[in-house]
Amino acid sequence: MMSAVSVIPDPPSAERAWPTAPLPQVRAGRSRHRAPDDGRRLMWVTVTGAVVVVVVVAVMMAFDGGGGGAGPAVLATPGETAAAEATEAPVVGDPSASPTVSPSAKPSPRPGQRAANLVAGMQAAVRGLVQQGQLSRDAGNELGRRLRDVEQALSGGDAARAREKLREFGERLVNIRRKNKISSSGYDTLASLATQLAQALPNR
Repeated sequence: MMSAVSVIPDPPSAERAWPTAPLPQVRAGRSRHRAPDDGRRLMWVTVTGAVVVVVVVAVMMAFDGGGGGAGPAVLATPGETAAAEATEAPVVGDPSASPTVSPSAKPSPRPGQRAANLVAGMQAAVRGLVQQGQLSRDAGNELGRRLRDVEQALSGGDAARAREKLREFGERLVNIRRKNKISSSGYDTLASLATQLAQALPNR
């Protein structure tokens, strides 16, 4: 025996339809509260600004030299530093080194004294040539007399007479050479000494 089941009648189709009225539009507005990203960004900006301020203050204190009021230090270039050290370095000499004393120059002999020395040298050369056989004895005696005349004129301070006697000596030497009474090397030796004597004779 079947129990009676109450059947609920379906509502009319008009009652089952969804409402078709338009929903009110929600306009996007500014939120009263900042997003989490905005808060983090603000925190980093604040921290960075504080760090910059600390660095600037530290640099200013370093250049001020601890608040002494001095201006910023000027860094010297390596070239300027080396030049300053070279200028300031004291020059210290070797204490053990003794001062160098230049030898005093010997005074040059007087013109008359040098001429007398040359005459003595020529007399010795004539005797040497005679002993070596490069000058005949009679020619050597004649040249010796001429040289003694020059020596006497120098001793008396007569430079003009000494020059005249030397000229006679030169002429006689040329004649002896022409007669082959003196060797070529002996002639060159006496002629060179006679030239030096003529340059050494005083003007007066």
